[in-house]
Amino acid sequence: MALKVSPVNFVAGQNAAVILHPATTSEKMVRGLQGMGLCLGFTMETQKISEMGRRIALVVPSGGTYEETQINYNFIPGDGSLEEFRDAAINSTKIADIRLYVKQGCDFSAPDLISDAAAGLYVGSMSDPKVDSPNGIFTGSLSYMPGGAFVLFVAHKVGTDLSYVAATRTLSSASADFVTKGFEVGDTLIIDNIPTKSGPMYFKAESVAAGAIVLTADVGDEASLVADFSGGATTAVHGATPLVVLGYTDATDC
Repeated sequence: MALKVSPVNFVAGQNAAVILHPATTSEKMVRGLQGMGLCLGFTMETQKISEMGRRIALVVPSGGTYEETQINYNFIPGDGSLEEFRDAAINSTKIADIRLYVKQGCDFSAPDLISDAAAGLYVGSMSDPKVDSPNGIFTGSLSYMPGGAFVLFVAHKVGTDLSYVAATRTLSSASADFVTKGFEVGDTLIIDNIPTKSGPMYFKAESVAAGAIVLTADVGDEASLVADFSGGATTAVHGATPLVVLGYTDATDC
């Protein structure tokens, strides 16, 4: 998986946040976050493949496991995010509409629902605090495992200069800075706060130019985006280099 980062733009963990149901009226944020993993740590094994008639054996990536990730946080009784995580743990429910921010409002880790429509997060365990602090705040933790493809969204464009023409599947930027913002061909895209649409929508970038991104036809939510729109102050597009595995299209092929 190629991540579009360099040593000069790594961000130290500050204002980190876990957000459930982002960009919807049901948005919830885990409060008092003290520590968090991004679901991006994973290990890969190598396997040597040799065959008759080949001078040099091939060494290819094989297998691989995601690392378990943990959140440390403060909460108060009745916190909706805590109850949702608890119910997910009890029922082994997959959580797909979740984002893990290193710095709130900037880059985030999230399921890549274009590369893997079945991607999501499973809650493995939750702490059970026994003693209430004097101010009514509990300190706890939960661990979770990513199920499927998770990626880091590192390209972002927000504002009223965004517009969309359905006939050509073209998302335009009046400031013509898609390329400098880091968007690339093949990116998984999320567009938040689309006028007349509720909730984030997922797309794939077929082509990227300075002032225009053409969405790939009939991939993700493209088929349901049938009307032109002009962006509002909170309309945002986020891009991530997809997790590409040779011969893998979705969970049904595993």
